[in-house]
Amino acid sequence: MAFFSFFKNKERQLTSVKKKLIAEMQKMDMKTLLLHMSSEAHISPIIAAQQQNGHFSSEDDVSWFAMQRSFELSSPKHKNELLALLHDEVYARQLPDIYRCLGSICGNTNDAELCSFLIDVVDNSNDEHVIVSILSRLGKVDKGSDMNIAPIKRYLKEGTAAIMRAAVKALAHTNDPEVEELLIEEFTYADSSLKSEICRTLLSVGTIKSVSMLQQAYKKARDGNLRMHISEPLKRIEG
Repeated sequence: MAFFSFFKNKERQLTSVKKKLIAEMQKMDMKTLLLHMSSEAHISPIIAAQQQNGHFSSEDDVSWFAMQRSFELSSPKHKNELLALLHDEVYARQLPDIYRCLGSICGNTNDAELCSFLIDVVDNSNDEHVIVSILSRLGKVDKGSDMNIAPIKRYLKEGTAAIMRAAVKALAHTNDPEVEELLIEEFTYADSSLKSEICRTLLSVGTIKSVSMLQQAYKKARDGNLRMHISEPLKRIEG
């Protein structure tokens, strides 16, 4: 009974620490948030003791909470702070995190101008971390027919596995007939994980062209999670 009470007390302490950390991150400037995104610190000394006993969680580290906060960013003030940091040599090693944050702001505000800027960065970058950081967060942006998405389509065909996966995400909400054809082609060779990602993108770009492929894939799939992802664009398109 005493052990159980001790365990519950630790859990309450950790819950309190997490709530406080989340509240603090809501008020952070971008320089401080970036430092937290690259931090190797645990959220509490309690974590180290738990890990010695083989207990690990994604929520053990400060960086995890900072990353979650980065997904929420939408402020023009934060956008300007981050754009300024792109030219600050002190933050050169944190370019991927800066671009992650900018990508989130872009998606959360549907900022077409910022999206075009980030696609230009992708087009001219040789850094896989930067490319993936940007592409993986552009999916929510409405990319009209006047936006140059050629670099994203190129990376879908020529990128590394990580870049291809990020490119699939970035091609959501595009207005380009070729995108659906490229996704259908890639689906044929993709593993289950990438197939699921393609299905998520087809939710916004899929048309009747995708139905036959999705129906066949659903019949063949033995993975329940994949079948669920295949059924979602099918229902939307057929509906």
